Amino acid sequence: MFIIKQLYLIMKKYIVYVGILFCFCFSTYAKNIENFRDKIIQQQILLDEQNFSTGKIDGHRGKFTKQALKYHESFKLKPLYNEMDFPLPYTVYRQNQVLVNDNFNLEEATTKRTGFNSILQCYKLPQPRSLTELYTFYTINDDDKNYLGSIPEKIKKQAKKKALPYETLAEFIAERFHTDIDFLKEINPQVNFKKLKPADKVKVPNVTPFLIESLTQTGVSKHLPLPKRIIKINTRKKTLLVFENNKVIAFFPITPGSQELPAPKGKWKIKSIRYLPWFRYDKRMLKEGKQSNNYHNLPPGPNSPVGVVWIGLNKKGIGIHGTNEPETIGRSTSHGCIRLTNWDVVKLSKLIKPGVTVEIN
Repeated sequence: MFIIKQLYLIMKKYIVYVGILFCFCFSTYAKNIENFRDKIIQQQILLDEQNFSTGKIDGHRGKFTKQALKYHESFKLKPLYNEMDFPLPYTVYRQNQVLVNDNFNLEEATTKRTGFNSILQCYKLPQPRSLTELYTFYTINDDDKNYLGSIPEKIKKQAKKKALPYETLAEFIAERFHTDIDFLKEINPQVNFKKLKPADKVKVPNVTPFLIESLTQTGVSKHLPLPKRIIKINTRKKTLLVFENNKVIAFFPITPGSQELPAPKGKWKIKSIRYLPWFRYDKRMLKEGKQSNNYHNLPPGPNSPVGVVWIGLNKKGIGIHGTNEPETIGRSTSHGCIRLTNWDVVKLSKLIKPGVTVEIN
């Protein structure tokens, strides 16, 4: 009996030691995973800020992150911070959001507002921004609810709405910070995303936010003082590249057309660029590429099938546009058009103007 008791005490002691060792190893492993994820987050933010989009910022070094990094490095742009080494800060670039109208005078602007930043603003090139933290906190305010609403399932009922807004605050915040709800839940384990309300704080990637409130139903002038640029789309690789002087200045992942209605190959011209567009929903057009008399005009909004921007080509019914399903970019099909996330298509719209050539192959 004594021997059995001693064996029990010894085994109990070893079990405690093994438990402590397991907890230590698991804690170390979890910390390493988190550090690795944060290095990828840093990489994704730096790429995103320089117009080399990884799609969504989620801490996964997937296909689009690798592609963005490849194009960024192959054209010898400003290198990422020592291959993602810590610590920060690092100076990155954000896209200028200033709109230039038909009356814009480049010579006058550069004369009155001298300096490097003035010229950058005139040409709508990226401006420096300091990245000191990978994450920040977003505080929900009362105005955010203005961009929420319900969306009926039936297209006929959607056409009767004034707008197609976000359905939840979680969706609103995810798109604002170029990510998805799953990643927000991962970095905010204590937050109940079904019960978000004003004054709640949510941890988000420290990326220049996509501001839905900054968009108005306007177009882009063909007289913008932009250098000559060209868009090249590869439907197989699902990539969109913006070139200037044979150099890539931007990369965006896309969803091209479907097998039934592929994106039209060839050279096209941008005919128009519209923010918060109405969308003519025509089943026959979406399936066969031919218009019918049976259609519905859907109102604008982030949950419009074409998102918040329509970049029309000189091919009837075909364009480059946003989406109401950012998580599907590069992973599904479209109806002859080219889809980007809403935050990416807004960035793209600031780099181009009507008349720009679009090559699809």
